[in-house]
Amino acid sequence: MDGSRKNPFLTAEGVAKIARLARIQGDPSDLALWAAQMERIVGHVERINEIPEDELAPVDPPLPTPQRPDEPCAGSGREELARNAGKRSHGHVPVPLVVDPQA
Repeated sequence: MDGSRKNPFLTAEGVAKIARLARIQGDPSDLALWAAQMERIVGHVERINEIPEDELAPVDPPLPTPQRPDEPCAGSGREELARNAGKRSHGHVPVPLVVDPQA
């Protein structure tokens, strides 16, 4: 990242937003420290990106992921859900809100 533009997430306010979204609770006085640590990490990754590709060791392509045949099978979906659900409401399983209502 060039020095003229600072990443908005590498500030205390940005770290506070990330922590809120991740539901991480911490001491607000630590936000500036966390931002500085994140900035060092991002800076290190950016320096690694500066290494010319021809200087890197070759990497073998990954092995393909084994796949199972996609065949339907009989199951007990609703009954299994009912057994595993902590609570149900109107035949459905309520789940916690995962989207930030302030975003």
